[in-house]
Amino acid sequence: MKELEEREKGFERKYRRDQEVAFKAKIRCAKLLAQWAAGQLGLQDAAADALIRAAIDTAFADSGNSAVVNRLADAFAAKKMRVTHDMVRVEHDRLLVVARQQLIGEIETDKQAISPE
Repeated sequence: MKELEEREKGFERKYRRDQEVAFKAKIRCAKLLAQWAAGQLGLQDAAADALIRAAIDTAFADSGNSAVVNRLADAFAAKKMRVTHDMVRVEHDRLLVVARQQLIGEIETDKQAISPE
């Protein structure tokens, strides 16, 4: 019985960690995507920071990723640039993988720093 309880607790810990990584990856992806968009739009300094902050705020407020993609696609449309919604979506998907890899790398680095050898 105790073994079953320990296994259940392990699954719960893994689920919490997976949810935390997914959330952090979503926020980091929004930041990376906004940085990419700011570069494409030619924004610098305060304007770039404002776009990045808006993307992160949108990611916090929305449970999906479509709102961030829509917001940035609208920014391109407002400047009459030839960056389509689909192009922003593809970049989002690519950067989501990058964000996850970065987070997993950070977690592994933290584990190595904590574990006694």
